[in-house]
Amino acid sequence: MAKIDTDQLRAIGWSSWDPIGLADDDKQPPDGAEDEYDSYLLQVASMLVSGRCSEDAVTYLARIETLNMGLSPCDRVAASRTVEQIRMYLIKLGYEVR
Repeated sequence: MAKIDTDQLRAIGWSSWDPIGLADDDKQPPDGAEDEYDSYLLQVASMLVSGRCSEDAVTYLARIETLNMGLSPCDRVAASRTVEQIRMYLIKLGYEVR
């Protein structure tokens, strides 16, 4: 299995899940903020690789939005899209995910 590439997770996160709206019109982060969502995206990948279901990962991102970032309501559509894209990326790398 290939190693999970943080840059690939960042590309997914910035294009699909930017809850605080930092990305520019091209879905690129501002200078110095590239790693803003890394820990959350890595946690989603870890959850999926360890056998947790996609819905658990979506709920995790939704909780991050509401509890950690203080946003309400959360964007579950964006969270679902992000989790699905990470799931597909992991499958492409050879991981067995639900």
